Amino acid sequence: MKKMILKLQDYGPKIVIIKTKLFEIIRIFLSFLIIIFMFICAFTKISAIKSCFDINSIGIFAAQLSMPKTFYLKSPDEKEEISVEEQENIFPKNGETEYEPKGPKEVTKNTPMPPQRVIEISASGVKNGIFLAKNGTDREVDFNFYLNKFPDIKIKDKNHPLVLIYHTHTTESYLPTDNGTISKDFYPRTCDAKGNVVAVGEEIVKALKANGIKSIHDTTMHDYPLYNGSYSRSETTIKKNLKKNPSIKITIDVHRDSMGDIKTIFKKSGEKCAQIMMVSGSGFPNWEKNLSLALAFQKNCETMFPGMTRALSLRNARYNQNLTTGSLLVEIGTDKNSISEAKRSGKILGESLAKFIEKLIVEKPVVEIKKPKVIEKQITKKPIIAAKNIKKKA
Repeated sequence: MKKMILKLQDYGPKIVIIKTKLFEIIRIFLSFLIIIFMFICAFTKISAIKSCFDINSIGIFAAQLSMPKTFYLKSPDEKEEISVEEQENIFPKNGETEYEPKGPKEVTKNTPMPPQRVIEISASGVKNGIFLAKNGTDREVDFNFYLNKFPDIKIKDKNHPLVLIYHTHTTESYLPTDNGTISKDFYPRTCDAKGNVVAVGEEIVKALKANGIKSIHDTTMHDYPLYNGSYSRSETTIKKNLKKNPSIKITIDVHRDSMGDIKTIFKKSGEKCAQIMMVSGSGFPNWEKNLSLALAFQKNCETMFPGMTRALSLRNARYNQNLTTGSLLVEIGTDKNSISEAKRSGKILGESLAKFIEKLIVEKPVVEIKKPKVIEKQITKKPIIAAKNIKKKA
């Protein structure tokens, strides 16, 4: 009897393993049945079944059922872990420049767009002369004080590259045409440089070159194939360019905004152009210097091209602006602006930047050349002799 008990004890663990595997097979089989049932509901669109079951809930339940328990430990309240670097750099989810989900938008082909709404500069910001600024931080900021402080940038000559244009979210794109409709397959991100912010950056560079300002346009893709870590990757790009070209004084991260069905425009010579918005970070050493630069540049843009700018946005983030005291982040239009509207804005932004840089150039002091004393004596003697001769003749 004792021997039989010992043998049964030896087989105990094996029975448990077989039982566990059997439950695992049953669970996976049931999950597949539920998934098939979910797809039948989705494709047949049976109203009676839909009223009894929530398709999303069935899908989540199927995923929980099929996954091993060790793979599904995150509670609904647990936040996804993000590196400290990304926490300091990530855009707030406030409707501006947030990452859209993958896949095309559910819009029927050639469905008319909702009525076009144009963002106008509202009185919700703090007025600074001819433009506005919004404080999205928890600190008190006197925009007029920083506007009156001249940017801490001194340029000696224009013989070397002065500006770096780059794109942290390189794939941000625009509508291909401005015909009042959205194609079913339109998605506001593309790797095609002809339709995204790279094309806008190219217009800025061309305008700078036409006005005698040398610049560098780095078109490195930082948000594809992986979006998370975009700012860490663009930081590497900035440092590489600054090391190679220490003459660079201003770095500009060119983005495009996202505001639902809204597009932002102003008109120049009767043509529609996308409005721009300056974004300034704060909470790191010398952030005030970047703010002064952004305010001064925005004033320059608005002076040259009235209606060009939206309210400057000051935020609790870095956006890699901690790397220099000449860092700018510019949002050009939204995903409902056409690429043509955005490119026009890029061109006039480059023109405004060129004029702005001219104001930052430090004039070389004029060195006075003193004439030799001998020459001075000869010059002073001649008129005296001439005067004596005149007296004698008289």
